[in-house]
Amino acid sequence: MGKGPSHFLKSGAVERLKSLGHEATVATVDPRPQFPAEVATSFAVMRGIGDEVRNALAINAFPLVLAGNCNTGGVSLM
Repeated sequence: MGKGPSHFLKSGAVERLKSLGHEATVATVDPRPQFPAEVATSFAVMRGIGDEVRNALAINAFPLVLAGNCNTGGVSLM
C-alpha cells in the first residue's frame, strides 16, 4: 500500500509523462512530527498534500497525487 507511489516513480512515471509532452515535477510530503502519533501524522500529511496541491493550482498545473493510503483522498484545499 505505502510503496505504490515510489514504485511508480522508480518505474519511470515522470519520464513517461515527459515523453508524452507533459511537464512533470515531484513533491514529496514527509512530515516529521515532534511526537509521532498516527492521527497527528495523518493530519500533517494531509496538510502537506493540501499545500502542494494549492501550489500546483496557483501556477495552473494539474496536481496528480500518488499516495500510499486512503486518508489522502479527502484532502481539503480550503
